[in-house]
Amino acid sequence: NRKDSFILDVGKIVFVWVGQQCSPYVKKMTLETAMDYVKVASETHQNTNLLSVTPGSEPLSFTSCFPSWYPNP
Repeated sequence: NRKDSFILDVGKIVFVWVGQQCSPYVKKMTLETAMDYVKVASETHQNTNLLSVTPGSEPLSFTSCFPSWYPNP
C-alpha cells in the first residue's frame, strides 16, 4: 500500500519500506520505531544495519523475503 510503511528484520539488516503516499507523521514514527528496534537488536545481534527503501528500489535481499513478489514492469 502506497500510504503505509513497514519494518522488516532479515537478520543483519532491518529494512524500512516507506510508501510514496505515506504521511510525514507515519514516516517519522516508522523511522523512529525502526531506530529504537535496531538499538535493542544490536545488543543481541551485533552489526545490525538500518536501511530505508522506497517502492521500486527494493534490493533483492528485501524482495526475496516475499515469494510472491513481482516487480512492476
